[in-house]
Amino acid sequence: AISSKEGVAEKCELKLRGTFSKHNSVISHLDISSDGRFLQSNCAAYELLFCELASCKQITSATELRDVKWLSWTCSLGWPVQGIWAPGMDGSDINSVARSHSGHLLATSDDLGKVNLYRYPCTGVEPAKSTSKKGASSATSPGSKNAACNAYKGHSSHVMNVRWTALDECLISCGGNDKCIMQWRHSMAGDFDGSDTATSSSSMTSAGDKHKSVKFAGDPETASTDTDVEEGAGEDLFGESPGGGDESGAVKPWLGAIKAPSNPPPISPQPPAALLSLQWVHGYTSGSVGNIKISNNAVYNASGNPCYSAAALAVQLVLPETPTTSADPFNLSRLKQSYFEGHSDDVVCVAIDRSRRFLATGQLASTASKGKGSIILWDAATCRLLSRLEGCHQRAVALLAFSWQGDLLLSVGQDDQHTHNIWSDAGGGWSRVSLLASQKGDKAAPFFVRWVNPSNALYAGEYQLLSGGPAGVNFWKIEGSALSKKPGRFGRQHKQQPLLCAANLLGVDKKWRMVLGTSGGDLYVFEEREVVTAAERAHSGAVLSLAEGGGGEESGGCVFLVSGGKDRCVKVWNQSLQPVSLFDVTACSCVDGSVASVDIRPAASTASVGKSSSLTLLVGTYGGELIQIRGTASSAGAKGSELTAGSHVINLDLSDATAEVLLHSHFGGELWGLAMHPIDRDLFASAGDDSTLRVWSIPKNCQLGWVNVGHAARALAWHPSGSIIAVGLFETVKGGGKKDAKAPKPKDLGGAVHLYFVSVNVPPGSEDQFVRICGGCASVAWIAELKFHKLAKGDSVLAVGSHDKKLYVYTIPSYDGGAAPSGEEWTNCLKKPRYVFDKHSSAVLHVDFSRDGLFFQTNCQASELLFANAETGKQETSASKLADYNNSCLGEREEDDEEAGKVWDTQTCKLGWPVQGIWPPGSDSSDINAVDRHPNMKLLATADDSGKVKLFRFPCISKDSKGHVYEGHSSHVTNVRWSTSPSRHLVSAGGNDKCLFVWNLSEK
Repeated sequence: AISSKEGVAEKCELKLRGTFSKHNSVISHLDISSDGRFLQSNCAAYELLFCELASCKQITSATELRDVKWLSWTCSLGWPVQGIWAPGMDGSDINSVARSHSGHLLATSDDLGKVNLYRYPCTGVEPAKSTSKKGASSATSPGSKNAACNAYKGHSSHVMNVRWTALDECLISCGGNDKCIMQWRHSMAGDFDGSDTATSSSSMTSAGDKHKSVKFAGDPETASTDTDVEEGAGEDLFGESPGGGDESGAVKPWLGAIKAPSNPPPISPQPPAALLSLQWVHGYTSGSVGNIKISNNAVYNASGNPCYSAAALAVQLVLPETPTTSADPFNLSRLKQSYFEGHSDDVVCVAIDRSRRFLATGQLASTASKGKGSIILWDAATCRLLSRLEGCHQRAVALLAFSWQGDLLLSVGQDDQHTHNIWSDAGGGWSRVSLLASQKGDKAAPFFVRWVNPSNALYAGEYQLLSGGPAGVNFWKIEGSALSKKPGRFGRQHKQQPLLCAANLLGVDKKWRMVLGTSGGDLYVFEEREVVTAAERAHSGAVLSLAEGGGGEESGGCVFLVSGGKDRCVKVWNQSLQPVSLFDVTACSCVDGSVASVDIRPAASTASVGKSSSLTLLVGTYGGELIQIRGTASSAGAKGSELTAGSHVINLDLSDATAEVLLHSHFGGELWGLAMHPIDRDLFASAGDDSTLRVWSIPKNCQLGWVNVGHAARALAWHPSGSIIAVGLFETVKGGGKKDAKAPKPKDLGGAVHLYFVSVNVPPGSEDQFVRICGGCASVAWIAELKFHKLAKGDSVLAVGSHDKKLYVYTIPSYDGGAAPSGEEWTNCLKKPRYVFDKHSSAVLHVDFSRDGLFFQTNCQASELLFANAETGKQETSASKLADYNNSCLGEREEDDEEAGKVWDTQTCKLGWPVQGIWPPGSDSSDINAVDRHPNMKLLATADDSGKVKLFRFPCISKDSKGHVYEGHSSHVTNVRWSTSPSRHLVSAGGNDKCLFVWNLSEK
């Protein structure tokens, strides 16, 4: 409660504006820029990250913010505080820092019980001359990069925090175990005016003591308080240039393990003589993205080809020209995709004009767009970009709709007032666009917008469009350069409830009405601005989508409706709003069959004279399926199912309709798990937070099968036999089993890792397609890595990397393929590990075995590169001993050559000698999520947090290494994997976009 001036307590509600969740560990420090636009933060994994406060979008280029003024500086990592770190320290030795309000001093507290006072900025280039007095000692190491300081003792253990009082008169420090608060008086010797004076110095004394001022350690003739730094000051703790980003101040513990082989392979910083091209996208944007409810984002173009959004792309699915046969009703391998490429973040809305020639797409705000969403207009058939409207709405373009004439476009933003803009086709063919009108909407986000049919008498004088959402519906009128709105009325007989979709309908009495779908499953019929009647319980769940259909100009194509609901049903309604037919899509969906998008193929709206035309529908589900439903053209439909529009006859019956799943995709949460078949280069598997394990075919462009594993999954590995898949689950206990996690009682999942027998030769959906063999692994944290390998002595093992900082290694029974394995040895193989490797400081992310089965290398979230004996799990502390395993040339030798096995069998560790050149300037170890070496050992693919897939030569050593960059994913790319040798394909997995991109490899 907040006390008002009148003394009456008023309630204050805090509303979550956004969440920044890019850190890999506990967030320890944060600072906000002076203008309130940016935030920087540190975490326990030694990361320094930046984001835009308005959108909570990460800013991956530190160079963009290098001149930003920060309101405070409490982050212990960054360019101005490089000099506080003494040699041998790690990122946990200093607990807090605080810049004085004057901006010329920096105080730190450390694990040694000391409070330290430095000049600010403290870049480690100041001379080491010092003076000391009673109560203060000058601390610096000969030859070290850390700056000189005054160190103050008094606390008996680690000092947890330091902060300056308002006028810098005192510094307050808090002891950890001693639980003491100490107040230090700050005094200045000489005059200080914030300039480069040579006579100013600073000291602190314990309050109550009256020590004389102590000079600040440093040469008074050369020390400077200015923020400009002389040449060489930008080097980081490891003697490397920061490369234009503050992240370079982060700790890099892997550098000591980087050892070059004695006879390194040829190295070139030039881009590879190979290219990637996008062949297929397994993905469809569904559900919600960035707090936007996704609906009606799959439409037919004039050619009858589906167009829809996937990640940062709009996709045209080109259907075969010749009809499919009964023997092969729908061969997905005959389909092709073309791409609308130009967006930089999630495409969250799609609209097509009545001629179906022009497509409009709107996106979320990206880092490059400075918090604003953009609109692009396309030629719907050729995917040619016609015009781009940059930064037209704050945060995102949430909704789009073309007018009936196709010369106006309505857009709605995701700003606090949900501004409505109307754009005009000023150049013809949408080659040039101008803003016609703009008006703020309601604070509640609308779920839909719809233009009124111009044949409606109310269009000219009353209103031209409507928008609706949780608070009701608004009817809008265009008045010059502005818009005016009036709310809809529900009356006494009809309950006011959230409205989700709308459509025009010409009744049998030739009256125009607006039909609106509700969250309760009803269809409300509006005449003018008031509900006059309703089709109650039209769906047993919310009505999520509506489409208009019909024939002839006089009807405006609005003589029947098609609705989609949360009940997974598609229904057809006649002019009297009576149900004609129904189709249930449950059998076509994997996770959630709620029908969020529905469109009518153009051929169904205009039949041949005297002949009956069937109904063909495009359906998009919340679960990520794109389905085409095809009715029959026979006149023997159900009673009342034929609609006559002039000389045209349309059969609305769906009782004998067939459903063809055009596309499957993952749904909900994130997508991380990806594994390629070890034998068949045409197959790969994926697993995501939707609790599904899926197997895909590259040449057939389709999903071959799926199974629900009972919990969110984040890691996959395929057994060398090609018949067994290991699945690693996401936190089986919320919080990963941390003591402070408030988690419900965990479900009995049978362990964090499960083995499944997979057969792709049986019909999809068959019980024999996926057979669970066993489960195990005691970890309750996120399983980040799985890898099968055969050791030197012949044992087969499964390595399990977990976010509990451990690598579990299990012995797996011998298996060469055939029937599903069974027996006690398989049932218990994941019960007890062969050994546990627990030398990492954070989550184990990647592991690679040597080809000879003697060693493995691992990376963790704390940026460590460690090695161990693969037989025993004993750590190998000498990186030099294993340096020759980095020579990829050895892997090209004949198998009987003794040296052939002295190479890493895979290179999925992102830290190591062969992958040093993949890191762009200013990046930290969390910016790249995955790497994979091509089977020919000549190429390397990477996946990063910027939504990019990159292709380098292998090995990639030089810091100036160049590679090819490929876009399309809308958020962090979590994984990349090459298909089995001879590999011609790369598959990448998008985290938040949940899309699988199949890339084709070709020579340049």
